[in-house]
Amino acid sequence: MTEHLTSPAQTINHERSITDHKGVKPQLVGTMTGAALRFDGWPSVNGTVNFGFNWPAIHAGSHVYVSASEIDNAGSRANGSAPYTVQNVVVKEGRVEFRIAIGWNSPLRVSTDILTIDP
Repeated sequence: MTEHLTSPAQTINHERSITDHKGVKPQLVGTMTGAALRFDGWPSVNGTVNFGFNWPAIHAGSHVYVSASEIDNAGSRANGSAPYTVQNVVVKEGRVEFRIAIGWNSPLRVSTDILTIDP
């Protein structure tokens, strides 16, 4: 029998809440119960970075999906040359933690979409 090991706990590099960014309005289309929002208030980063987002719409039993992309100088989402990968999405009561890996040598702007669906 092989022993099951876990990786060490990671620290959160950036912390935000829904109230940190004026004008963010949750939106959801369809018949599901939940909420969705786009958050562009992250700092410019590169490499592998841990994020935490506090939002009362998220519950410990929610299904939470996070996507990330680059933002260009005009403030629009862009499909640039740098790969953005969302990893390790962890759902907690009132919060989601996730990691984004950005394959670029200098800091880039980050936009995230967060979708939470209650079962």
